[in-house]
Amino acid sequence: MNDIMNNRVLRHFNAGSVIFKENDPGSSMYIISSGKVEVTTYKNNQKLVLATLSTGSIFGEMALIDQPYRSATVSAITDVNCIEINQLLFNANIQKIPGWLKSFFQILVERLRECNKKLDTYGAAEKSKQIVLMLNELLNNPEYRDVLIPKLNWSVTVNKLEVLLNIPAQFLNKVMYNLTQTPLAEQETDFQQGRLLVINDPEQFHQFSDFCQSDLKSRIHQDKSEDSDHLTDTAKKFLNFIEKLISEQGGGTDLEIHFLESRCKELLGVPLDQYKDTTNQLVNQKIISARRTPDGDFYYDVDKRRIRELTDGEQQHDFFRKWEQLIGRE
Repeated sequence: MNDIMNNRVLRHFNAGSVIFKENDPGSSMYIISSGKVEVTTYKNNQKLVLATLSTGSIFGEMALIDQPYRSATVSAITDVNCIEINQLLFNANIQKIPGWLKSFFQILVERLRECNKKLDTYGAAEKSKQIVLMLNELLNNPEYRDVLIPKLNWSVTVNKLEVLLNIPAQFLNKVMYNLTQTPLAEQETDFQQGRLLVINDPEQFHQFSDFCQSDLKSRIHQDKSEDSDHLTDTAKKFLNFIEKLISEQGGGTDLEIHFLESRCKELLGVPLDQYKDTTNQLVNQKIISARRTPDGDFYYDVDKRRIRELTDGEQQHDFFRKWEQLIGRE
């Protein structure tokens, strides 16, 4: 280390200047002797401040140990004086340390680079959900809580969310406009208040907010997709089939197995066994129950209320999924 310091190069950077940019070739590291620098990167077109470094801190070292490209941008916050250590000087001195220690440094750098690769921020879809969540929070304020059709001042709302969410006003305006293209909201102009965001159904908006929150939590915790808790297309098709048979029977909920088998081949074009997993799932959920007549014949008794709740919930989920895609559209 003494050899390095004896051969040091002193560098000065003015406040506001860029010392190096992300992805630039790198051939030196720096030790701050005075001043402050900011380490930043861009993810999804959003600037992220990774660190603020001051006297005694080191930056740029990864380019010397690993691949020679800068992993972030470093800018001078104040006037900065640094000690620069170039690649030749670094290599000459690193040969003096034990091989196991060099390997240790290499492993640390590789792991840090992997963490940088995984570093991510919300994209447009996730940010749009954040906006929905915050709008729902605004609707919980006393001034809107008991209002049948709440109306939010557009510009005031944008200004609040811009500060609370650190999302540009242009993007906020776009998402709020996209919301007005769904049944959830519309825009209105008032001569006194100006442009307004009108929430047509606060309860449905609240449910949509819960849906967005569930999606975001799944992303944060890397859980299985929220969609996996919902019916498959096969299950939806089978439930529609069951509802049709009940309707044909004038509302009767008892479906004999032989009748089911014949109608399944006729209407769905496949044997009932093709839906064995689906029927087992519905039995486990107590939506249909296996019964036996006094004569020993099997039949299924269907809980119409549960089926209607399930199909209505699935329909709402499908609507929410479409609205989610619409509001996140750029």
